[in-house]
Amino acid sequence: MLKPAGSPFLGRQTSFGFFLFIFLSLLLLFPYMSKKISSTEVAHIAQLTKLNLSENEYEKLSQMLSETLEYVAVLDELDTTSVNETFQVTGLKNVYREPNFPVKGLTQEEALQNAPITKDSKIGTKAVFGRE
Repeated sequence: MLKPAGSPFLGRQTSFGFFLFIFLSLLLLFPYMSKKISSTEVAHIAQLTKLNLSENEYEKLSQMLSETLEYVAVLDELDTTSVNETFQVTGLKNVYREPNFPVKGLTQEEALQNAPITKDSKIGTKAVFGRE
């Protein structure tokens, strides 16, 4: 996976930024599926997603996005006129339990019965930071 060069994003935000980059790329470039995506278009999308990319990454992403759109274009060639729209594939209609479904839970005593440490009728733990 490409990592943004000098990006102000760190960790999960970088992943989100990169996901947003790919999502916007496909959304904005979908009408242009048959053409090659230029580095200028990649730079524009990178600017929209606030990702700082190197020149190498512009070229690589340009190639990757072009290949992705070519692959998606193949799907347009399929005849799907006889295929029903699908939004749910399991066939389940109502997976919720009945409102008056009897639920047997544990009493407080039963829940605390196997706890190695209890304090004030609650499950206790050993000190994590070296303090009591």
